[in-house]
Amino acid sequence: MGAAGWGSLAPWQAKPPKDGLAAAIAAAADDKVIGDVIDLARDARHGSSRLLLLSALERSADPRARAALMDLGTDPDLTQEIQVILRRLKRAKR
Repeated sequence: MGAAGWGSLAPWQAKPPKDGLAAAIAAAADDKVIGDVIDLARDARHGSSRLLLLSALERSADPRARAALMDLGTDPDLTQEIQVILRRLKRAKR
């Protein structure tokens, strides 16, 4: 296959494997595991992959999820997306 074969993998390699794991966790998460999702979202070692976990927090009916979104609102990696989510949640309440 040689070095030329690696070129076809370049787009896949652009995304960290953590992104795929975070997306899978977020899609499968429910309120039974929301505490674990919150812990992962708070762990800065996971970098921007944490953005993908926010959908599970947005979807959750557990009050801890909303509290976590509020707490994480000051995290520089997450601020913009959390602002969008909180606006969406506020509109949905009306």
